[in-house]
Amino acid sequence: MIKMIVVVILNYNDGKNCLKVANRALENINIDKAIIVDNCSPDNSYSLLKKQESENLIVLKTDKNGGFAYGNNFGINYAIKRYNPKIVITINSDIIIENNVIDANIDFLEKHKEYGLVSCAIREQNGELSERPCWSYPSLKDMIMYCGWITRKFYKAKKTEIKDCEYMDVDVVRGSFMCFNVQALKLVGGFDENTFLYNEENIISQRLKKMGYKVAFLPRDEYFHNHRVSDKKRIVDLSPGLNSGYYYATNYGGVKGIKKEILRFCTLVGIGENYMINRIKKHYMKK
Repeated sequence: MIKMIVVVILNYNDGKNCLKVANRALENINIDKAIIVDNCSPDNSYSLLKKQESENLIVLKTDKNGGFAYGNNFGINYAIKRYNPKIVITINSDIIIENNVIDANIDFLEKHKEYGLVSCAIREQNGELSERPCWSYPSLKDMIMYCGWITRKFYKAKKTEIKDCEYMDVDVVRGSFMCFNVQALKLVGGFDENTFLYNEENIISQRLKKMGYKVAFLPRDEYFHNHRVSDKKRIVDLSPGLNSGYYYATNYGGVKGIKKEILRFCTLVGIGENYMINRIKKHYMKK
């Protein structure tokens, strides 16, 4: 039986890198199509990408910037309706991944039908392996501690121990590279579009596991995360992450009753605190 494998890459003001990722993926003999979804970028990304469209490189544009889940679902749904793939891989525009690593993830899903999602280790820009390529579902304490500036700086959630083995069963894998069993994706309805950014990995993993699918991590395979170096002085709006954390906790994390109210209070305080910090940063940046 001929299998169809499609890669979906979400673009927002990063057309050149998306094109590099797509073309690199299409060099793999196992990848049949690459779909770039422009999430209403305000720059000229879509025009740039559309000019490069071909039989195997498809460029789409969403009707709104609905965030990570909405944009990826847009490409995934197009792929399912048009090509009926067996495997869909979502890739961020800021990673570099070798063909043999993609093949390892594909091969794993083909051999293990009980898994709905697999990913692998991450090499950061400093050359070190990421300490959080996978993790356990966040607890209420984790969520509360993330709300505050001080607690966010000093509190560290418990890390998942990475073992030297072929694969590990884990709760959650990082969202920059996710290899999906399409049958599982169809069953769970894809990503939950009620979040704009952050916590998508926690939610999709919960959705898969509730339908009886497992999530796997391949510790011996890795990709390079070429993300922008963090600038502590830049303005960062944490409200999408705080709101999506609250949504995850109360809809998937089992947080109800008084615990829900406590988390909501902490979330609102965190959003207000972030707003004030950003106002102070803007004031001193003008000087």
